[in-house]
Amino acid sequence: MVKKGMLPEKICVTGSPLYDIIIKPKISETEKEKMKEKLVIKNKKIILFASTTNLEVAERRLNVLFRIVKENPNLGIIIKQHPGEYMDKKYEKTYEKLAKKYGIDIVISKEDMWKMLSISDIYITDFSTTILEALILRKPIILTNFERFYKYEAYTEFDGVIWHAYNFEDVDKAIRHILKNKLSKKGESFRKKLIKDNLYKEDGKAAERVINIINKLKLKINIFF
Repeated sequence: MVKKGMLPEKICVTGSPLYDIIIKPKISETEKEKMKEKLVIKNKKIILFASTTNLEVAERRLNVLFRIVKENPNLGIIIKQHPGEYMDKKYEKTYEKLAKKYGIDIVISKEDMWKMLSISDIYITDFSTTILEALILRKPIILTNFERFYKYEAYTEFDGVIWHAYNFEDVDKAIRHILKNKLSKKGESFRKKLIKDNLYKEDGKAAERVINIINKLKLKINIFF
């Protein structure tokens, strides 16, 4: 905006109010366990897969994930449906049919993304704004790019934070690394920078900052008239 000629003193960065709801609530470990128990996935490490309304793309990824889950009984999987899938049963039926083929149990969820992220250990998708939610909630992220559709310029790789996966081996390797290793201090610093670059602040006060600006503008208008 400054390069376009805007005066810096007229710019106020607020961050996005959309993410306040993710930052503010604190779900206790007891509540998380109850949520898992309700979904019949207690005592397992949870992979959360976010679908994106493209069945062909989803099936390629789920064939990989279901194979990994089949080989690792300590893993559970939640498919968080994209809202665009809610009204069409073909998506849910396809996921259930594929899971039956592999002989595994799955959870198909229409719950809020942040709630499912809260009880998950690994987040997997191809490209979505929900990547930011996973960053805020400190979840390791695997971005599946089997078709080489994306460059992920805003989400570069860093062990423990983000992986770019192009095939089964990449996904399997990333999952194994996540389950065996803790995030380094450098990794957390990298994650914080990504959050700052994309969301400004993660203090849950973006809406408050927007409201303050509106109130200041209202005051100026009232004084003017």
